[in-house]
Amino acid sequence: MGKKILAIDDDAAFIQLLEEACVGAGYEFKSASNGKEGLAEAKTFRPDVVLLDLMMPLVHGYEVCAKIRADKDLCRAKVIVLSAKGYPMDKNAALEAGADHYLVKPFRLPALFALLP
Repeated sequence: MGKKILAIDDDAAFIQLLEEACVGAGYEFKSASNGKEGLAEAKTFRPDVVLLDLMMPLVHGYEVCAKIRADKDLCRAKVIVLSAKGYPMDKNAALEAGADHYLVKPFRLPALFALLP
């Protein structure tokens, strides 16, 4: 099996699109529909990459990113924020929280795959 990707996003249709694309490209894929569930899934799944939305219920993406970076078992995962928030201040806040990359929705799948290991 390929590298592991965890997608954390509350949009079920978007998750399904990501899953089809990632599994089709040979990645192992898991998902979570909110930040709290995503953090729990990350601890058991130990992903290589986290695809992270910012605007989610329970725990927002900035906090999820910061918690991943603070966790000694998860901190090496690449965090790619996928958000509809396109302002520079949103991108800067995500990068300050520890994100490696930031893509604004909608984006083309080749742009995402260019960032994946």
